Amino acid sequence: MVRSFIILFVLLIYIAPVRGQGTLAPALRPQLEEAKNTIREQKLNWQLLGNTIADTGFAEAIIAPELVRFHQLQNKLELMALQVLYINFGHDYADFSIGPFQIKPSFAERIEKDIARISTKKSDPAPIDREERINRLNSIKGQILYLRQFLQLMDHKYARKKWRSGEEKLRFYATAYNCGYWHPESYIQGMMQRQHYKTTALSTDRYNYAEVALYYYQLQQHTR
Repeated sequence: MVRSFIILFVLLIYIAPVRGQGTLAPALRPQLEEAKNTIREQKLNWQLLGNTIADTGFAEAIIAPELVRFHQLQNKLELMALQVLYINFGHDYADFSIGPFQIKPSFAERIEKDIARISTKKSDPAPIDREERINRLNSIKGQILYLRQFLQLMDHKYARKKWRSGEEKLRFYATAYNCGYWHPESYIQGMMQRQHYKTTALSTDRYNYAEVALYYYQLQQHTR
């Protein structure tokens, strides 16, 4: 009965009506400053990114909007639902975003398969079961691992693309993270123009995810 109530509560959060008009990213400065402090507290874990990218601030900016959205109580409820439904039945039954980077199990599954596909290692990696995947997603190290692999996949897929600026690349990567990196480039470009990001499920204000990520990156550069 308790678990049924939890699942119903989570579903109600996700079907809340969307209203309101787009809002500019600077309105989120206090929340983004808090996100920056959260990242600094996890400095040692962020070193897991290694040499994946030259600028770790780039990676931080991609997930900064997700840190603003992250809510401990909601995360616990969604985690419980995944532990009951996803582990037993798969992502067709439950596919909630969890952890500070708000990663869905289906997103993690895709990353694992695509990384294995482009890997230069001769031996196939050991398969990950659903319970182990949820345990990964429930840890900051696991979340950073998936972020690192996401960056590797994007760099591989768009290795020949000429970016007009670093800002354009950041906006594109952030949008791909938010809407799905596996979509065609034209789809991601279209999503870059949309204001569909909300800081809470019940919020009536919507933002452009790419612009929030870029604004966070610019804040970083000014405060270093």
